[in-house]
Amino acid sequence: MALSIFVLSYCDRRDTLANLCEKITGDAALFSMFRVAGAPAPCPFDGGPPFSFTYSRGAGAADCRVPESRAEPCTDASRLLLRYQACPDVRGTESAVEELECLGSWRDGSVRYFVGRLEHRLAHSDEDRYRCFVYERLSGPGDAVSFNVAQSGDATCSGLLSASEGSRTMRLTNTGGDRGAWTSRCEFPVWVTEQPQWLSLDHARSYRFSARNAAATPASASPTGLPDQQQLQQPPHETFFAVAHITAGCRSGYVCLALYRRDSHVIELQESETWSTAPEDACQPPNFISRQLPFFTLITPSPRRQPCPRWGVYAVVPNGGAGSPCGALPTMAVGCDQPDLMQFLPAPCPEVRSDASSSEYLPRSSLTKRPNDARDRRASKGIQ
Repeated sequence: MALSIFVLSYCDRRDTLANLCEKITGDAALFSMFRVAGAPAPCPFDGGPPFSFTYSRGAGAADCRVPESRAEPCTDASRLLLRYQACPDVRGTESAVEELECLGSWRDGSVRYFVGRLEHRLAHSDEDRYRCFVYERLSGPGDAVSFNVAQSGDATCSGLLSASEGSRTMRLTNTGGDRGAWTSRCEFPVWVTEQPQWLSLDHARSYRFSARNAAATPASASPTGLPDQQQLQQPPHETFFAVAHITAGCRSGYVCLALYRRDSHVIELQESETWSTAPEDACQPPNFISRQLPFFTLITPSPRRQPCPRWGVYAVVPNGGAGSPCGALPTMAVGCDQPDLMQFLPAPCPEVRSDASSSEYLPRSSLTKRPNDARDRRASKGIQ
Protein backbone atom coordinates (compact mmCIF):
# COMPACT_ATOMS: atom_id res chain seq x y z
CA MET A 1 0.00 0.00 0.00
CA ALA A 2 1.33 3.45 -0.90
CA LEU A 3 -0.30 5.28 2.05
CA SER A 4 -0.66 4.73 5.78
CA ILE A 5 -2.90 6.92 7.95
CA PHE A 6 -2.50 7.02 11.73
CA VAL A 7 -3.35 9.04 14.85
CA LEU A 8 -1.30 9.71 17.98
CA SER A 9 -2.21 10.03 21.63
CA TYR A 10 -0.70 12.70 23.86
CA CYS A 11 2.50 11.86 25.65
CA ASP A 12 1.75 10.34 29.06
CA ARG A 13 3.36 8.27 31.74
CA ARG A 14 4.21 4.67 30.93
CA ASP A 15 0.98 2.67 30.66
CA THR A 16 -0.56 -0.27 28.86
CA LEU A 17 -1.25 -0.03 25.14
CA ALA A 18 -5.02 -0.30 25.69
CA ASN A 19 -5.06 2.59 28.17
CA LEU A 20 -2.92 4.79 25.93
CA CYS A 21 -5.16 4.16 22.91
CA GLU A 22 -8.28 5.02 24.92
CA LYS A 23 -6.90 8.53 25.37
CA ILE A 24 -7.04 9.21 21.62
CA THR A 25 -9.93 11.61 21.07
CA GLY A 26 -12.37 11.37 18.18
CA ASP A 27 -11.18 14.65 16.71
CA ALA A 28 -7.48 13.73 16.87
CA ALA A 29 -5.45 14.85 13.88
CA LEU A 30 -4.82 12.29 11.17
CA PHE A 31 -1.26 11.84 9.89
CA SER A 32 -0.44 10.44 6.45
CA MET A 33 2.68 8.56 5.41
CA PHE A 34 3.32 8.10 1.68
CA ARG A 35 5.63 5.36 0.47
CA VAL A 36 8.11 7.27 -1.67
CA ALA A 37 9.38 4.19 -3.52
CA GLY A 38 5.93 2.64 -3.89
CA ALA A 39 5.04 0.89 -7.10
CA PRO A 40 2.45 2.69 -9.28
CA ALA A 41 -1.05 1.27 -9.71
CA PRO A 42 -3.61 1.69 -12.50
CA CYS A 43 -5.70 4.83 -12.11
CA PRO A 44 -9.25 3.92 -10.97
CA PHE A 45 -11.08 5.52 -13.91
CA ASP A 46 -12.75 2.79 -15.93
CA GLY A 47 -14.06 3.72 -19.35
CA GLY A 48 -11.30 6.20 -20.07
CA PRO A 49 -9.23 8.26 -20.70
CA PRO A 50 -9.35 10.51 -22.68
CA PHE A 51 -11.60 12.77 -20.60
CA SER A 52 -12.75 16.33 -20.90
CA PHE A 53 -13.15 18.01 -17.54
CA THR A 54 -14.19 21.13 -15.70
CA TYR A 55 -12.61 22.21 -12.44
CA SER A 56 -12.86 24.69 -9.60
CA ARG A 57 -10.36 26.02 -7.05
CA GLY A 58 -11.97 25.09 -3.75
CA ALA A 59 -15.26 25.83 -1.98
CA GLY A 60 -17.26 28.70 -3.40
CA ALA A 61 -15.12 29.12 -6.50
CA ALA A 62 -16.79 29.13 -9.90
CA ASP A 63 -16.27 26.22 -12.27
CA CYS A 64 -13.90 26.69 -15.18
CA ARG A 65 -16.04 25.28 -18.01
CA VAL A 66 -15.08 27.10 -21.22
CA PRO A 67 -12.75 26.11 -22.70
CA GLU A 68 -12.85 22.55 -21.40
CA SER A 69 -9.72 21.03 -19.96
CA ARG A 70 -8.47 17.59 -21.07
CA ALA A 71 -7.15 14.49 -19.35
CA GLU A 72 -5.14 12.48 -21.87
CA PRO A 73 -3.91 8.88 -21.61
CA CYS A 74 -0.30 7.81 -21.26
CA THR A 75 1.11 4.51 -22.45
CA ASP A 76 1.25 3.43 -18.79
CA ALA A 77 -2.22 2.89 -17.24
CA SER A 78 -0.96 4.35 -13.94
CA ARG A 79 -0.35 7.79 -15.46
CA LEU A 80 -2.63 10.53 -16.69
CA LEU A 81 -1.80 13.88 -18.30
CA LEU A 82 -3.98 16.75 -17.05
CA ARG A 83 -4.14 19.78 -19.34
CA TYR A 84 -5.81 22.65 -17.47
CA GLN A 85 -7.23 25.53 -19.50
CA ALA A 86 -7.63 29.11 -18.29
CA CYS A 87 -11.20 30.43 -18.29
CA PRO A 88 -11.27 34.17 -19.01
CA ASP A 89 -14.41 34.65 -16.91
CA VAL A 90 -13.12 32.75 -13.83
CA ARG A 91 -10.51 34.34 -11.58
CA GLY A 92 -7.56 32.24 -10.44
CA THR A 93 -7.60 29.82 -13.39
CA GLU A 94 -4.55 29.36 -15.59
CA SER A 95 -3.24 27.08 -18.29
CA ALA A 96 -1.10 24.34 -16.78
CA VAL A 97 0.01 20.79 -17.44
CA GLU A 98 0.29 18.22 -14.65
CA GLU A 99 1.25 14.57 -14.87
CA LEU A 100 -0.58 12.37 -12.36
CA GLU A 101 0.84 8.99 -11.34
CA CYS A 102 -1.61 6.83 -9.39
CA LEU A 103 -0.11 4.90 -6.47
CA GLY A 104 -3.02 3.00 -4.94
CA SER A 105 -6.74 3.12 -4.16
CA TRP A 106 -9.04 1.87 -1.39
CA ARG A 107 -12.55 2.22 -0.04
CA ASP A 108 -13.62 3.49 3.38
CA GLY A 109 -17.32 2.75 3.73
CA SER A 110 -19.00 4.43 0.77
CA VAL A 111 -16.09 6.79 0.09
CA ARG A 112 -13.48 5.82 -2.49
CA TYR A 113 -9.94 7.16 -2.24
CA PHE A 114 -6.75 7.03 -4.24
CA VAL A 115 -3.34 8.63 -3.78
CA GLY A 116 -1.14 10.02 -6.50
CA ARG A 117 2.05 11.85 -7.28
CA LEU A 118 1.81 15.04 -9.33
CA GLU A 119 4.61 16.41 -11.46
CA HIS A 120 4.37 20.05 -12.55
CA ARG A 121 6.51 23.15 -12.75
CA LEU A 122 5.70 24.26 -9.17
CA ALA A 123 6.47 20.89 -7.56
CA HIS A 124 9.84 21.11 -5.82
CA SER A 125 9.42 18.67 -2.90
CA ASP A 126 7.47 15.58 -1.90
CA GLU A 127 5.10 17.84 0.05
CA ASP A 128 4.22 19.48 -3.27
CA ARG A 129 3.90 16.24 -5.22
CA TYR A 130 1.87 13.82 -3.11
CA ARG A 131 -1.89 14.31 -2.94
CA CYS A 132 -4.94 12.39 -1.77
CA PHE A 133 -8.11 12.16 -3.89
CA VAL A 134 -11.74 11.15 -3.34
CA TYR A 135 -13.70 10.08 -6.41
CA GLU A 136 -17.16 8.85 -7.33
CA ARG A 137 -18.39 7.36 -10.57
CA LEU A 138 -21.46 8.80 -12.26
CA SER A 139 -23.43 7.09 -15.02
CA GLY A 140 -24.64 9.27 -17.85
CA PRO A 141 -26.88 8.71 -20.86
CA GLY A 142 -25.85 5.87 -23.11
CA ASP A 143 -22.25 4.83 -22.61
CA ALA A 144 -21.17 8.17 -21.14
CA VAL A 145 -19.19 7.88 -17.90
CA SER A 146 -18.31 10.75 -15.55
CA PHE A 147 -16.30 11.07 -12.35
CA ASN A 148 -16.41 13.65 -9.59
CA VAL A 149 -12.94 14.06 -8.09
CA ALA A 150 -11.81 16.08 -5.06
CA GLN A 151 -8.12 16.74 -4.36
CA SER A 152 -6.44 17.49 -1.05
CA GLY A 153 -4.56 20.73 -0.60
CA ASP A 154 -1.48 19.12 0.93
CA ALA A 155 0.22 15.74 1.31
CA THR A 156 -2.47 14.27 3.56
CA CYS A 157 -5.98 12.82 3.41
CA SER A 158 -7.18 14.81 6.43
CA GLY A 159 -10.50 16.57 5.91
CA LEU A 160 -11.15 14.94 2.55
CA LEU A 161 -14.55 13.33 3.00
CA SER A 162 -16.43 13.61 -0.30
CA ALA A 163 -15.83 13.96 -4.04
CA SER A 164 -17.50 17.39 -4.10
CA GLU A 165 -15.37 19.19 -1.49
CA GLY A 166 -11.64 19.69 -1.68
CA SER A 167 -8.84 22.11 -2.44
CA ARG A 168 -9.60 21.42 -6.11
CA THR A 169 -12.65 19.64 -7.53
CA MET A 170 -13.07 18.22 -11.02
CA ARG A 171 -15.80 16.65 -13.15
CA LEU A 172 -14.24 14.23 -15.66
CA THR A 173 -16.37 13.08 -18.59
CA ASN A 174 -15.31 10.27 -20.88
CA THR A 175 -15.14 11.52 -24.45
CA GLY A 176 -14.99 8.06 -25.99
CA GLY A 177 -11.95 9.08 -28.00
CA ASP A 178 -13.97 11.83 -29.66
CA ARG A 179 -11.76 13.88 -31.93
CA GLY A 180 -14.39 15.53 -34.05
CA ALA A 181 -14.59 14.52 -37.70
CA TRP A 182 -11.49 12.35 -37.31
CA THR A 183 -13.06 9.61 -35.20
CA SER A 184 -13.68 7.05 -37.96
CA ARG A 185 -11.14 4.29 -37.71
CA CYS A 186 -9.65 2.81 -40.80
CA GLU A 187 -8.17 -0.63 -41.21
CA PHE A 188 -4.61 -1.51 -42.02
CA PRO A 189 -4.36 -3.35 -45.35
CA VAL A 190 -4.27 -7.12 -45.35
CA TRP A 191 -0.63 -7.18 -46.46
CA VAL A 192 0.22 -5.54 -43.12
CA THR A 193 -2.06 -7.43 -40.74
CA GLU A 194 -1.40 -10.91 -42.14
CA GLN A 195 1.90 -10.72 -40.24
CA PRO A 196 1.43 -10.00 -36.51
CA GLN A 197 4.92 -8.55 -36.09
CA TRP A 198 7.34 -6.55 -38.21
CA LEU A 199 10.99 -5.86 -37.36
CA SER A 200 13.44 -3.26 -38.62
CA LEU A 201 16.60 -4.63 -40.20
CA ASP A 202 18.64 -3.85 -37.07
CA HIS A 203 15.79 -5.07 -34.81
CA ALA A 204 15.76 -1.67 -33.06
CA ARG A 205 12.07 -1.29 -33.95
CA SER A 206 9.35 -3.88 -33.51
CA TYR A 207 5.77 -3.22 -34.65
CA ARG A 208 2.88 -5.39 -33.46
CA PHE A 209 -0.51 -5.00 -35.09
CA SER A 210 -3.53 -5.67 -32.90
CA ALA A 211 -6.34 -8.06 -33.75
CA ARG A 212 -8.70 -5.07 -33.95
CA ASN A 213 -6.90 -4.08 -37.13
CA ALA A 214 -6.85 -0.43 -36.07
CA ALA A 215 -3.84 -0.19 -33.79
CA ALA A 216 -0.10 -0.67 -33.95
CA THR A 217 2.30 -0.70 -31.02
CA PRO A 218 5.95 -0.02 -31.77
CA ALA A 219 8.00 -1.73 -29.03
CA SER A 220 11.15 0.28 -28.29
CA ALA A 221 12.92 2.07 -25.47
CA SER A 222 10.04 4.57 -25.44
CA PRO A 223 6.80 2.64 -26.02
CA THR A 224 4.57 4.30 -28.56
CA GLY A 225 0.99 3.57 -29.50
CA LEU A 226 -0.92 4.33 -32.70
CA PRO A 227 -4.50 3.80 -31.51
CA ASP A 228 -6.58 5.92 -33.89
CA GLN A 229 -6.39 6.47 -37.61
CA GLN A 230 -8.13 8.33 -40.39
CA GLN A 231 -7.50 6.77 -43.80
CA LEU A 232 -6.65 9.17 -46.60
CA GLN A 233 -7.24 8.72 -50.32
CA GLN A 234 -4.92 5.93 -51.38
CA PRO A 235 -2.59 6.01 -54.37
CA PRO A 236 -2.13 2.76 -56.34
CA HIS A 237 0.67 0.18 -56.12
CA GLU A 238 0.03 -1.07 -52.60
CA THR A 239 0.71 2.15 -50.73
CA PHE A 240 -1.21 3.06 -47.59
CA PHE A 241 -1.54 6.56 -46.10
CA ALA A 242 -3.30 7.42 -42.82
CA VAL A 243 -3.43 10.01 -40.08
CA ALA A 244 -2.64 8.34 -36.77
CA HIS A 245 -2.98 9.52 -33.18
CA ILE A 246 0.23 8.57 -31.43
CA THR A 247 1.11 8.36 -27.74
CA ALA A 248 4.63 8.03 -26.30
CA GLY A 249 4.84 8.17 -22.53
CA CYS A 250 2.48 11.06 -21.74
CA ARG A 251 3.16 12.90 -24.98
CA SER A 252 0.59 12.61 -27.75
CA GLY A 253 -0.27 14.11 -31.11
CA TYR A 254 -1.09 13.32 -34.73
CA VAL A 255 1.32 11.99 -37.34
CA CYS A 256 1.10 11.10 -40.99
CA LEU A 257 1.83 7.42 -41.59
CA ALA A 258 2.81 5.91 -44.95
CA LEU A 259 3.29 2.17 -45.56
CA TYR A 260 4.71 0.73 -48.80
CA ARG A 261 4.46 -2.96 -49.72
CA ARG A 262 7.74 -4.11 -51.29
CA ASP A 263 7.20 -7.87 -51.03
CA SER A 264 5.00 -10.30 -49.12
CA HIS A 265 7.33 -10.06 -46.11
CA VAL A 266 8.96 -6.64 -46.67
CA ILE A 267 7.30 -3.27 -46.11
CA GLU A 268 8.68 0.23 -45.69
CA LEU A 269 7.38 2.92 -43.38
CA GLN A 270 7.54 6.69 -43.37
CA GLU A 271 6.33 8.74 -40.45
CA SER A 272 6.18 12.50 -40.02
CA GLU A 273 8.75 13.66 -37.48
CA THR A 274 6.61 16.53 -36.21
CA TRP A 275 3.58 15.73 -34.08
CA SER A 276 0.59 17.92 -34.93
CA THR A 277 -2.06 19.05 -32.48
CA ALA A 278 -4.71 19.01 -35.22
CA PRO A 279 -5.26 15.83 -37.31
CA GLU A 280 -5.92 17.74 -40.51
CA ASP A 281 -2.39 19.19 -40.39
CA ALA A 282 -0.52 15.90 -39.99
CA CYS A 283 -0.14 15.05 -43.70
CA GLN A 284 0.28 18.60 -44.94
CA PRO A 285 3.63 20.30 -45.68
CA PRO A 286 5.88 21.03 -43.90
CA ASN A 287 4.86 18.25 -41.48
CA PHE A 288 4.99 15.51 -44.13
CA ILE A 289 7.13 15.77 -47.27
CA SER A 290 7.77 12.24 -48.49
CA ARG A 291 10.99 12.90 -50.41
CA GLN A 292 12.61 14.42 -47.31
CA LEU A 293 11.71 11.71 -44.80
CA PRO A 294 13.70 8.52 -44.17
CA PHE A 295 12.35 5.08 -44.99
CA PHE A 296 12.29 2.38 -42.30
CA THR A 297 12.48 -1.08 -43.83
CA LEU A 298 10.51 -3.70 -41.90
CA ILE A 299 10.65 -7.46 -42.33
CA THR A 300 8.88 -10.40 -40.75
CA PRO A 301 10.69 -12.35 -37.99
CA SER A 302 11.17 -15.38 -40.28
CA PRO A 303 11.38 -14.22 -43.90
CA ARG A 304 11.75 -16.91 -46.53
CA ARG A 305 14.78 -17.13 -48.82
CA GLN A 306 14.46 -16.17 -52.46
CA PRO A 307 16.76 -16.31 -55.52
CA CYS A 308 19.06 -13.32 -55.87
CA PRO A 309 18.39 -10.84 -58.66
CA ARG A 310 20.95 -10.05 -61.40
CA TRP A 311 23.28 -13.03 -61.18
CA GLY A 312 26.93 -12.38 -61.98
CA VAL A 313 30.29 -11.28 -60.58
CA TYR A 314 30.79 -7.58 -59.85
CA ALA A 315 33.73 -5.42 -58.86
CA VAL A 316 32.95 -3.24 -55.84
CA VAL A 317 34.22 0.34 -56.14
CA PRO A 318 34.76 1.79 -52.64
CA ASN A 319 33.49 5.27 -51.81
CA GLY A 320 36.03 7.83 -53.00
CA GLY A 321 37.45 5.43 -55.61
CA ALA A 322 40.33 4.11 -53.43
CA GLY A 323 41.09 0.45 -54.09
CA SER A 324 43.24 -2.15 -52.36
CA PRO A 325 47.05 -1.75 -51.89
CA CYS A 326 47.72 -3.74 -55.08
CA GLY A 327 45.12 -1.90 -57.11
CA ALA A 328 42.71 -4.84 -57.27
CA LEU A 329 39.08 -4.47 -56.29
CA PRO A 330 36.96 -6.65 -54.01
CA THR A 331 34.27 -8.58 -55.81
CA MET A 332 30.67 -9.54 -55.24
CA ALA A 333 29.42 -12.86 -56.58
CA VAL A 334 25.65 -13.06 -56.92
CA GLY A 335 23.90 -16.41 -57.43
CA CYS A 336 27.08 -18.24 -58.41
CA ASP A 337 27.42 -21.00 -55.80
CA GLN A 338 23.72 -20.98 -54.89
CA PRO A 339 20.81 -19.11 -56.49
CA ASP A 340 19.99 -17.45 -53.14
CA LEU A 341 23.57 -16.66 -52.07
CA MET A 342 25.42 -13.33 -52.36
CA GLN A 343 29.16 -13.36 -51.55
CA PHE A 344 31.54 -10.44 -50.94
CA LEU A 345 35.16 -11.47 -51.61
CA PRO A 346 38.27 -9.48 -50.57
CA ALA A 347 40.63 -8.08 -53.19
CA PRO A 348 43.13 -10.71 -54.46
CA CYS A 349 46.50 -9.21 -53.44
CA PRO A 350 48.91 -12.17 -52.98
CA GLU A 351 51.89 -9.95 -51.99
CA VAL A 352 49.88 -8.24 -49.21
CA ARG A 353 48.74 -10.25 -46.21
CA SER A 354 45.11 -9.57 -45.46
CA ASP A 355 42.94 -10.71 -42.57
CA ALA A 356 39.80 -9.93 -44.55
CA SER A 357 37.49 -12.84 -45.18
CA SER A 358 34.59 -13.28 -47.50
CA SER A 359 31.06 -12.46 -46.37
CA GLU A 360 27.94 -14.28 -47.43
CA TYR A 361 24.41 -12.89 -47.59
CA LEU A 362 21.14 -14.71 -48.12
CA PRO A 363 18.71 -12.35 -49.86
CA ARG A 364 15.14 -12.48 -48.55
CA SER A 365 13.57 -10.24 -51.15
CA SER A 366 14.18 -8.32 -54.35
CA LEU A 367 13.14 -4.68 -53.99
CA THR A 368 12.38 -2.25 -56.75
CA LYS A 369 13.96 1.19 -56.73
CA ARG A 370 11.93 3.94 -55.08
CA PRO A 371 11.43 7.23 -56.93
CA ASN A 372 13.35 10.14 -55.40
CA ASP A 373 15.18 7.77 -53.06
CA ALA A 374 18.04 9.74 -51.54
CA ARG A 375 19.75 6.82 -49.80
CA ASP A 376 23.45 6.34 -50.41
CA ARG A 377 24.31 3.37 -52.57
CA ARG A 378 27.67 1.78 -53.20
CA ALA A 379 28.72 1.94 -56.83
CA SER A 380 29.53 -1.32 -58.57
CA LYS A 381 30.36 -2.33 -62.11
CA GLY A 382 30.03 -5.65 -63.84
CA ILE A 383 33.02 -7.80 -64.80
CA GLN A 384 32.69 -9.17 -68.33
